[in-house]
Amino acid sequence: MAAEVDAAAPGGGEGAGGVRSRCGRGALHLAAANGRTHVCRFLLEGLGLPVDALSASGAPPSRPAAAARSSHVSSMLAERLISCFVFDAAAHAGETPLLLAATFGHTSTAAYLLDRGADPSTPDPNGGDTPLHWAAYNGDRELAKLLLLRGADVGAANPRGTALHVAAARGHAAVVSVLLNHGADPNKIANIVFTPLVSSLLGGSLECMKLLIQAGANVNGAGFNGATPLLLACSRTGSIGFIKCLVESGADPNIPDELDRLPIEIAAIQAEREVIEVLLPLTHQVPTLLDWSVGGIIRYVKYPAYKEWARNASCKRKDELKLQGNSAFNNEDYDAAILLYSMAMKFDNTDAKLYSNRSACWLNLGIGDEALSDAQICSKMQPDWAKGYYRQGMAFSLLQDYASASYVLRRALKLDPQNATVAKALRCYENKIYMTENVLEKRGDVLETACPRMEESGLAFVHQKKQDWSPAAAGRSVPDATFQIDKKILPVWVKIWGVPRRPLLGCSWMYLPPVNNVPESSAPEEQQITVLGSE
Repeated sequence: MAAEVDAAAPGGGEGAGGVRSRCGRGALHLAAANGRTHVCRFLLEGLGLPVDALSASGAPPSRPAAAARSSHVSSMLAERLISCFVFDAAAHAGETPLLLAATFGHTSTAAYLLDRGADPSTPDPNGGDTPLHWAAYNGDRELAKLLLLRGADVGAANPRGTALHVAAARGHAAVVSVLLNHGADPNKIANIVFTPLVSSLLGGSLECMKLLIQAGANVNGAGFNGATPLLLACSRTGSIGFIKCLVESGADPNIPDELDRLPIEIAAIQAEREVIEVLLPLTHQVPTLLDWSVGGIIRYVKYPAYKEWARNASCKRKDELKLQGNSAFNNEDYDAAILLYSMAMKFDNTDAKLYSNRSACWLNLGIGDEALSDAQICSKMQPDWAKGYYRQGMAFSLLQDYASASYVLRRALKLDPQNATVAKALRCYENKIYMTENVLEKRGDVLETACPRMEESGLAFVHQKKQDWSPAAAGRSVPDATFQIDKKILPVWVKIWGVPRRPLLGCSWMYLPPVNNVPESSAPEEQQITVLGSE
């Protein structure tokens, strides 16, 4: 069998190691991502592939439809084959098989790869996630223990934190316990704000919070914005259990927030009477508040003068954070910029430019869904601003929805007819629409030719898709059905070909690669349009 694989592999003698999917992943990567331990064993022990082989980018596409020439093809398989011709994963260069096995929760496969000498600490170059991060995300206690026993760095961090931050935010108490037992730092600050204790609060896991406090987490530890866990808990309704736990563990209710407000004032703004009752005996009386009672404090924060002071102070703080976010953006520190813009939104969530700026950060990080969400909010707040629609266009293009991108860019150009950047982007994506329609029509022809024994149901499916993909169907309203096929067949494609969306990184991963014999376009080069900077 090994000889047959070697003979069939392109490049002569490279075997399965020379065969890569269009997403740049080799046979070993796909086997690990799908939990096919027996295939991994054959590739490593039978063919001698390196256990830490890195995925590549720009790999030539495979031809799965060719296998159908000698087999009986059903409509379901036809759908799977079509999906392989239509959709591809964006290259995740630098991934190891172990990282993929850990990502998708295949513990036994990951254990086998570790037995074969896989490096337990090699991170994903796209986001810095290690196998331990993914074990923590999935709540895989056994894999976390195994990785740590094989030398994984318990303190390995990316911009979003360590594995302990991830496990605490996900509420996986068993994994939190394992990490703490192996020396994880319960006071490590991630993204200049979050400690694991704050992560447990945001994740709603009281059990994780108690474990972290027992391990020595600082209950009064404040991040960049000065917010202690108690202040944060008081700003969230329904957090009485967390507040009692923090107070009983020594949290100081007299530490103010950025606007010099005490936790009890924050609780009063939320009208959390039970929280006020817990904090009242422990909080020093505010000099300007004569009625030091539960009702008196609630009335105090409702006074017009107090609200006016809070509004002015919030606007001032928002402007400060916005300037800091712009500085981080200009320094290409997009994670920090997102955090700073988000913090500014806490003080004023009606500033459309904050959403526009944060959308630009998501775009630069390649996270299309978040970029689109912020851009759409921006346009709703300020519908006569061209940049909001431009941001939407860039987000739609990142998500490979060129019809919608073209639509919103036309709206942007209507508002700002002299904007050369918007006009260039519009030409680019209209050209992509034209090429996509022709590519898809050609792929339908290829698939029909490649599967002469296809059942009638499968053949009918191909004919229907060819009709859907034809250029004649381009006149439909936006968003065009041609660009919504992924919603129907993506689950099948994910299950069969093993390249699901990454839950932590959230980056867009579908694209249409070039197809042979597609005529050259006279439109501008398909280069990435420069993302307009922050406001």
